[in-house]
Amino acid sequence: MFSLLGDVTENALPIGWTNESIVVLIGDVRLDLRNQPPGEGAKLRIFRLFGDVRLKVPGSSRVSVRGLTLIGDRRIEVAAGEGPSFEVSASGLIGDLEITE
Repeated sequence: MFSLLGDVTENALPIGWTNESIVVLIGDVRLDLRNQPPGEGAKLRIFRLFGDVRLKVPGSSRVSVRGLTLIGDRRIEVAAGEGPSFEVSASGLIGDLEITE
């Protein structure tokens, strides 16, 4: 998925997704993955120049996070459990990353 100017929001990913990439030059990524749970071992790659990433994941997900943001905060609030396991790689120039249940 690609967006030059604008946000990426709900329904951007199919149910059971396993290998997805989102590129946003200027805008936010706001996804509720509780409604589009990933398949086992899924990978989500997000790149943005300017903008925030806010992901809500299924409860008890096992999320591994990689990536670098030059200017911005990173907040991961997920209690690992028996939920789906997936990897998020989020990189950008300016913006926050927040992953919550």
